[in-house]
Amino acid sequence: MKRTLPQLLLPATFFPGHDQNRMSREGDVARARAEFIAAGTENVRALLRQRLGWMDAHIRPDDIVVELGCGAGLTEFFVNGAPIMATDVRPYPWTAACVDALHLPFAPNSVDVFICVNMIHHLAVPTAFLDTLLTCLRPGGRLLIHEPNPSVAMLLALRLMRHEGWSFAVDAFDPAVAANDPADPWSGNNAISALLFGDLARFSRRFPAFTVLFDRYSEFLLFPLSGGVTAKTAVPVLPRAVLGAVAALDRMLCWLAPSVFAMGRSIALEKRA
Repeated sequence: MKRTLPQLLLPATFFPGHDQNRMSREGDVARARAEFIAAGTENVRALLRQRLGWMDAHIRPDDIVVELGCGAGLTEFFVNGAPIMATDVRPYPWTAACVDALHLPFAPNSVDVFICVNMIHHLAVPTAFLDTLLTCLRPGGRLLIHEPNPSVAMLLALRLMRHEGWSFAVDAFDPAVAANDPADPWSGNNAISALLFGDLARFSRRFPAFTVLFDRYSEFLLFPLSGGVTAKTAVPVLPRAVLGAVAALDRMLCWLAPSVFAMGRSIALEKRA
């Protein structure tokens, strides 16, 4: 794969230890959910509207929709096209089932839509996950993904906050190579979206059953201004009108130079009938 600007400017691999994390409350999804429901800031809501709002266009009212790795379970507040079965590798009061993404318990051709928000980059073998998911997905079914995008801005933020890391040195298409630490569910390789989808022709050769329906870069300013969804850092609370202007600027900058600015990437894939 051709080296991108972030790969030219920053180290190929950077994985800080959890004790180096400069953000607070890593992994405390219960507190993140409770605070959001009680008095979630407009900053976080603006981020999640941009991150999740596009998904409704790919969901029908009668679809069977499953979210994998739901974390704090906030998707249900922003995606309303159909009821969502929230699952996670750990049991929480708001989840319908405890599900290991690499060993999905669903019958073949039984799910219309899978939602994966900032989840795939935590998996040690992403291609094994996609193979399993394809079996469970109905023909014409969709996989709706949001993942960190390893832009210059994103990698600099990770270097600064040491919340997670990245490695461009792994081959995400090699099932024998672990993309991150398989023993640590909070280990995250933020290069995964670029490794899987940076060369869409290679992705299509490996996964010919998938068609790309939607592909958008986002989140240059809204992500850091949110202060984080689960792990937190202090940020000023901004009014909705200001955040609307920030979102518009975000869209323009991420369209102009995604490898520099975009901290997120949203992709919809459809299983060929």
